[in-house]
Amino acid sequence: MSHYILLYIKNYFAGFNYIDLFAGSGVGKLKDDDVVIAGSSLIALSAAVAPFTNAFFIEFKGEKLSLLEKRVEYLKELSKNEEYRDFIFTV
Repeated sequence: MSHYILLYIKNYFAGFNYIDLFAGSGVGKLKDDDVVIAGSSLIALSAAVAPFTNAFFIEFKGEKLSLLEKRVEYLKELSKNEEYRDFIFTV
């Protein structure tokens, strides 16, 4: 999605939300390798053109959700960006 589409959309909608129904822990492994990669939640939060108004992460395993929450908090610390909003974590 280009920057222009997102800038156009924000003229018509008050919020810019991210919803991940299968959030996991925020990282994953390649199938036949030991390489650890960022998951979709972390990629979306770090690559978004504008900060999300809200982000909803849904994960049924509490330990994975706890790891994701720590990773998102660390990402917020790294960003040093006051525009980051509080994120909502749901088990």
